[in-house]
Amino acid sequence: MARSGLGMRVDYERALKAHQKKLSRTMQNQLKSATSKAARTATKKTRTRIRDAARDDLPKGGGLNKWAARMPTISVRLYGRQTGVRIRLSRKGADMKGLNRGIARHPVFGNRKVWRNTRVAVRWFDRAVQRDKKRLMKELTTAISTAAKTAWRKKP
Repeated sequence: MARSGLGMRVDYERALKAHQKKLSRTMQNQLKSATSKAARTATKKTRTRIRDAARDDLPKGGGLNKWAARMPTISVRLYGRQTGVRIRLSRKGADMKGLNRGIARHPVFGNRKVWRNTRVAVRWFDRAVQRDKKRLMKELTTAISTAAKTAWRKKP
């Protein structure tokens, strides 16, 4: 089944662009490694907040809150059109975007021939991310700029 997920992307292209042209392939790998590590550290609090929001805001009966409360993943892209840090929450075969819009689609008493929509808390993922957005932007921009400068100093 197709993957469906929620995501938030932090664009750090401006912080990286000044250093990007000067970097060799080895330095680019060092930069990717340092950036990924910095991004994981900077987003840890936000990812935990997303998980806690799922546990608190989604219905506890039937275990939907525990099912949706897995730790969001993070991906870092340094080049191309999708440059940035992305926080994603996805489950195979699940409509996580629909869950964020406030609709949980489920079979009636396990009967996969009959499905129902149930209203749940709206924008639980978005609210958790918005609380930290300014802090994330500041920390990621600083971390990426520092990683780029460090990679530049370690020229082979």
